[in-house]
Amino acid sequence: MVIVDDTGIIRLVNAQTEALFGYRREELLGHPVELLVPGRFRTHHTTHRDGYAHNQQVRPMGAGLDLYGLRKDGTEFPVEISLSPLETADGLLVSAAVRDVSERKAAEERFRGLLEAAPDAMVIVDDTGIIRLVNAQTEAL
Repeated sequence: MVIVDDTGIIRLVNAQTEALFGYRREELLGHPVELLVPGRFRTHHTTHRDGYAHNQQVRPMGAGLDLYGLRKDGTEFPVEISLSPLETADGLLVSAAVRDVSERKAAEERFRGLLEAAPDAMVIVDDTGIIRLVNAQTEAL
């Protein structure tokens, strides 16, 4: 959990945040949340963060996008983030629940590799019958 104020300054983190990102609590508190965002996303993140302050709602961050966190050692890792606004006497705070999804992404890649290696055309549909994934053999057929 990372809690930031309406200007993006980190106000509170839990022990899991310290472990996940490799920072000590005192290295995070009082700094911009963009410290935890890879450089190539920082400008857009600031814009999105400012927009969230005007359209507050509980929601996943970056729905449909691949999001990444940045560790103190400079390594990036895929994340899912859920945002929740918190109205306080001191103003708006935003709680961000950050989850490392590295293992799930690796499993998805292994699955895609197996799908592409299949000798037959493979079509995967969701519960409404919408095609979500096909392999190269399907395209060729």
